[in-house]
Amino acid sequence: MQKSELTSTNPEYLGKLINFAGELFELFREIETTTLVYGSLAYVYHTDDSSIAVNDIDMLVPESILPKLIDLIDKGPAFEYELTSYHSLKVFKDDMKISFDGIEHYLDGLSLDYLAVEINGTLLFVVTKDTLKEVYKRGVESIPMKSDAYARKLATLEV
Repeated sequence: MQKSELTSTNPEYLGKLINFAGELFELFREIETTTLVYGSLAYVYHTDDSSIAVNDIDMLVPESILPKLIDLIDKGPAFEYELTSYHSLKVFKDDMKISFDGIEHYLDGLSLDYLAVEINGTLLFVVTKDTLKEVYKRGVESIPMKSDAYARKLATLEV
């Protein structure tokens, strides 16, 4: 397992987010599934680009477990959540957000390869660089509001 100390333009907030992820993993421990990190945190891991602000953590899980996650949240600590119409569960603590996105929709047809990485003291499973590049390629084509940001990230990942 690799170990990495990541930084961003908001390092204290990033640390709080990663700790929040650890809390959620502990709460969800009884659900036997691998939760994959993608999005900005995976981007910072693969590029070591500390000029990016990581404002949330995006994770991938089978959509079928979202109701189980909600049940555990309802029984656990006082976290807020929102089940969206676009195959995601957003979990909130204070000013932090972690999204659990349905892997079937976000990685449909892609390789599910990932790396086990200890990031800032928390074990995370991060999608591979090739998978992340494909996610951003799809985002450029399908999410006009974020296409410029995704194109910049994709260009950096291609180097």
